[in-house]
Amino acid sequence: MSAEEVATYWSGCRAKLGLSEEAGWRTRRLGNTPEVCALLVELIRTGRKTGTFSLAAEFDATGQPPPRAGEYLLITDFEGVPGCCVRLDVVQTLPFDRIGADWVQVEGPALRDLEAWRKVHEEYWTRLLAGWGRKFDGSAAVICQRFGPPCIP
Repeated sequence: MSAEEVATYWSGCRAKLGLSEEAGWRTRRLGNTPEVCALLVELIRTGRKTGTFSLAAEFDATGQPPPRAGEYLLITDFEGVPGCCVRLDVVQTLPFDRIGADWVQVEGPALRDLEAWRKVHEEYWTRLLAGWGRKFDGSAAVICQRFGPPCIP
């Protein structure tokens, strides 16, 4: 999808939400395969996933600014096509081992159990950090994000 098409999608969201042109937004792909991305977009679009988690080191490594409360995210599929827009309502950074059952309730149904959530994320983030020559441990800073209902223009 072209930058112009993404901007047009955002314009539709902005109009539907009654936002000014100055409202902060960016695109965000959740997931590391086309299948996972499609599943996450669908879970968010249907309101079954109301938040996400990011390793703070991801933003350090990429130079991208970390998420912040109040900004809007265009959630895209693997190819960069927006599937919906959400507003980040709550952003909190916690050590991995301090994330509790209350936070993981923002996940899709399969990962709302704390032990299941920890297993999946520890495996994923261990692989991710290994690619940068770093090790994962329970003190790793995780950016916990809760968002409002999705907007689909």
